[in-house]
Amino acid sequence: MFQQSKDELALILYGTDETNNDLADENNYQNINVAFSLSPANWHLFEEIQKIKPGNAPADLVDAIVVAADHLRRETEGKRGFVAKRVLLFTNAATPFNDHSLKIILESLQRQDIIVDAIGPTWGQQDDDNQHDENDRPDSPMHTSEHADNHEDTANNHPTTNGHHLNSPKKPLTQQQQTGIRIINDIVNTTEGSLFTFREALTILSVHQSKTVRPTPTKYIMQLADLKLHICTYIQV
Repeated sequence: MFQQSKDELALILYGTDETNNDLADENNYQNINVAFSLSPANWHLFEEIQKIKPGNAPADLVDAIVVAADHLRRETEGKRGFVAKRVLLFTNAATPFNDHSLKIILESLQRQDIIVDAIGPTWGQQDDDNQHDENDRPDSPMHTSEHADNHEDTANNHPTTNGHHLNSPKKPLTQQQQTGIRIINDIVNTTEGSLFTFREALTILSVHQSKTVRPTPTKYIMQLADLKLHICTYIQV
């Protein structure tokens, strides 16, 4: 928003008490809310993000991807200038979902050239810090059980982006999370997307990129007797 980007984005929440999307009927695509329709970022989007609170309603991540893809299709149909269409899924993969039509969904995503990226607790990487994986909620960073003893002392001393330290206990991934991560990997790989952990995403978001402005020269003609010199100047602010 501060870069005045022409990119357009939508905010679609799943697991909400209310249902507001074009695919919803009495039995399908419930608890999914299109909180901000596809458009350039503005303060209304910021206000909607500030309202987000954890809920107790069912959160089907596959249904959420379908609703997001459908919203992209509806809002971009007949319009030009869209270089790429992406769905960014933010999940801890901890809730049940229905993947019975996954093959059809993947084929539809590929036909529409929609890329699915995902931000989650862990995607199975084996790194030195074990990615400080989050297992239960996006605001509760956790480790997986592997190498738990080796990192027990360092986990609590690892600062977050706001300078606080993590004091969360380590928990293994649940069976539901393992299943969810496997399905998400399939979706992301099929659409040639990317996977990020919560920590990686926070690191990226903590870096502010200033708006890129094309330098514009001021042109002059300097004349010395019969000699004319074409010059230009740039002003750095």
